Amino acid sequence: MALMNPGAQFIPAVLLAAWALCSQAAGAPAISLYAGKPVPSWQVTVAGFESPEQVLRGGSLTLAKPADSYAPNGMVGASAGPAAGKRGALTLRWKDAWFASLRLDGGAPLDLRPYLAAGTLEFDINVRELSNGGMYVAMRCGPECNRKVPYVLPGRALQGKGWQRLSFSLSCFAREKDDFSQVPMPFALEGNGAGEVAVANVKLVRKGKPNAECPDYRTVAVTPAPLTHAWALGKWEARHEQKLAELRKLKEAGKNPGIVFIGDSITEGWEKAGLPVWKRYYEQYNALALGFGGDHTENVLWRLRHGEIDGIAPKVAVLMIGTNNAGDRQDEPEATAAGIKAIVDELRRRLPDTKVLLLAIFPRDEQPSGSLRRLNERVNKLIAGYADGRQVFFANLNAAMLNPDGSLPRELMPDMLHPGEKGYEVWARELGPHLEKLLADAPEAAREAVACATNAAPRTVDYPWMSMARWRRMHEEQAARAAQGDIEVMFVGDSLTEMWPKAQWDANFGRLKAANFGIGGDHTGNLLWRLRNPAIAALTPRLVVLMIGVNNINLCGERPEQVFTGIQAVVARLRQQYPGARILLNAVLPEGALPDAPERRHVAALNQMVKTLDDGKNVFFHDYGARFVGADGKLSAQLQPDFLHMSEQGYQVFASAIRPDIERLLKAEPAAGAALSAPDDVRALPPPPPGFADPQPGAAQGTLQEFAYQSVVTGTQRKASVYLPAGYSAQRRYPVLYLLHGIGGSQDEWRGYVRANAVLDRLIAGGEAVPMIVVMPNGRALADDRPPPAERTFSPGHVAAFAAFERDLLESLIPAIDKAYPTLAVRGQRAIAGLSMGGGQALNFGLGHLDTFAWVGGFSSAPNTRPAAVLLPDPAAARRQLQLLYLSCGSQDGLIGVSQQVRRYLREHGVPHVWNVDGFGHDRDSWAENLHHFARLIFRPAR
Repeated sequence: MALMNPGAQFIPAVLLAAWALCSQAAGAPAISLYAGKPVPSWQVTVAGFESPEQVLRGGSLTLAKPADSYAPNGMVGASAGPAAGKRGALTLRWKDAWFASLRLDGGAPLDLRPYLAAGTLEFDINVRELSNGGMYVAMRCGPECNRKVPYVLPGRALQGKGWQRLSFSLSCFAREKDDFSQVPMPFALEGNGAGEVAVANVKLVRKGKPNAECPDYRTVAVTPAPLTHAWALGKWEARHEQKLAELRKLKEAGKNPGIVFIGDSITEGWEKAGLPVWKRYYEQYNALALGFGGDHTENVLWRLRHGEIDGIAPKVAVLMIGTNNAGDRQDEPEATAAGIKAIVDELRRRLPDTKVLLLAIFPRDEQPSGSLRRLNERVNKLIAGYADGRQVFFANLNAAMLNPDGSLPRELMPDMLHPGEKGYEVWARELGPHLEKLLADAPEAAREAVACATNAAPRTVDYPWMSMARWRRMHEEQAARAAQGDIEVMFVGDSLTEMWPKAQWDANFGRLKAANFGIGGDHTGNLLWRLRNPAIAALTPRLVVLMIGVNNINLCGERPEQVFTGIQAVVARLRQQYPGARILLNAVLPEGALPDAPERRHVAALNQMVKTLDDGKNVFFHDYGARFVGADGKLSAQLQPDFLHMSEQGYQVFASAIRPDIERLLKAEPAAGAALSAPDDVRALPPPPPGFADPQPGAAQGTLQEFAYQSVVTGTQRKASVYLPAGYSAQRRYPVLYLLHGIGGSQDEWRGYVRANAVLDRLIAGGEAVPMIVVMPNGRALADDRPPPAERTFSPGHVAAFAAFERDLLESLIPAIDKAYPTLAVRGQRAIAGLSMGGGQALNFGLGHLDTFAWVGGFSSAPNTRPAAVLLPDPAAARRQLQLLYLSCGSQDGLIGVSQQVRRYLREHGVPHVWNVDGFGHDRDSWAENLHHFARLIFRPAR
């Protein structure tokens, strides 16, 4: 809409707005907001941090200051007129100001919806002075819709360069749920510190070409960055260096901070108004305050990644952050919560032994109806769910800060944001019980913590968003639904499964006789336990849709390789329990806003492992994650608002992707041959005596050596641990047992985790086992023998290394052992056994090479075990050559179906074997006990 001439000023505001709409609908190129003067009915308003706002009606004005101004030399003023040779300019001047603003408002609200797709806000700008100030471009789309783009450093770069043209995409100011149908303030120039900036020719262009960058509101909260507010530049960096120096002094003095407080100015206040309270409560712990005024979540992330917690191991880290995300930018609660989640994850990664106490953001605004108070409360509801009751704990202390009517008392928070000394006293008092519990040497939560992956157990933690009572109630309701039967498709999993919107569920899966068995917060161990319910176990589905594992990472803190064993266990349980069903195994959806987010890498590493479970017959792996990731690798905030859970739109995308695969698998013929339960899943051997795996004081003990050998596979030297029995002599020859480790282990797992040497010492000393040499190699044939980082555990190179170890064992390690030690180097004096993945390898290698091994044992063998018919294609030959085939698994182990399949084949084909089912899970107790039994049986003259 072109600028109207003065004679048109009598046109009513309503008509003006209608004219603007008609112009937009007709494709008008621009709406001129200011070209020498505002459009009729609009005005130029000037506002400052201490003074009432005023309308600029003449050539200039300076805002009056109150008599008790805390910035006596401060000033906010504005003028209209020529500036630096350009007529019709507006100039904003400010000094020592926390806030200064020049804005266009007061007219009929504009409908800018047609401009959102490709529109721009454009204006000429002349930055006369900004060396000690900052500038921002703002737009208000409604009463609680204030959008501001920081332009501090770019603005300073324009200083002294005369008039320039800036063009901002309207997407810089619009968020997904914003309503731009009635925009009351389409432009504002804001400043702080000190500066002088002129603008002219302000307009909205329907299809413009932006030349100014702005932060992505969806990911700024999780993208580590220093604070760039004008007042903070220089000071913020100096405080960071100061904190690094404090940290160095503590470490040089041999003092480890017992507590670390992390946050913004509210935390920094412990060194100011709260200092007397701090000295009374926290000096005794060598506590460290890492609070920085003005910090948002991304600034804390940057600080943590740049040394502020390096080299320390506090017992507790107290975190409160996020109020500036709301107050400074009005970030969406989901975005702020995602930033807080990223900080929690960073703390867990850098301080693995530290308990994180996450605090609700303190209340602000005097009344509960305050918009920023309500924003923070929405954030608090989201972040409460980050507590896992083991490493991360949540506390909401806000009730103690408020009056009974919900108002915020000034005696606690004088400025309605920052606590005074009395406020810090209340904070310390309320925080005390929480810290006391977490600072204890053996807090209750730590004593109760158990591995999640394969430990089939009900929920044992009350989460703020899911109590144990509610969990049990949901499980009972699902069991009741299962008892009704008529279910052909089972969806099983956690909150990502539970939260399907009803309308979408009915539209996509209603006709498929589908039932939802998802419960929020569940990890693989919880799901294993739920599947055992008689009503659920009795179902006969045609298809099971499985997605599980993200809570093993987020709530249990398990590494990807640990989570993988849990998913293996769930898949094995499903195959055993529902032999006629196919399994659609979903990849865990991507998590974390940015491509390099630690949680994103963990999920990617896990999915690389999980996809190996696809056998093309019974289990079908599908990864739909790419649909949630943009071309730049960032997660879509529209589809996953908290960068984990899906929105309704996210479920629409998910449904459109997964439904064709579900329908295809339902149409296909089901595969046969899944594992079945056996009535003789019982102990074949009595339990060992108490203390059988503990070192025996005074008893003769064997020795452990590190053995290096040259590998023909890797071309490098590799390592193995070697156990030599008590009384070892080079003049005597010994049989050799090769023990293989699990997927996350190394050559040290058997001697360290299982304590194999203690088991063998007792047996050999008591004459229950033949003195033997035991070789414990690294089961990945890689040049680098160190355990790999989690994200590379199942990279293509590591997958190949598992398979390549067969050749490494046969062609390099065994010949090297036989050369270096006095072994009985014949088939009848060589045994092989392993646990979990190593159990599968032991069966694969041992039964595949009966010319090399006569004694073979698989303990809790994992799904890498080859089919029994492939392992033993000639049962008669196996009967002749095998001295012992030993299979074992715990009755509580979700992987028992793997061993049951082998057991069933052996029984059907008359191959002698031991089948020992103990009462354990996928754990050390089972492996130690079965090593005890296996070692007693091998190398004996008779079977």
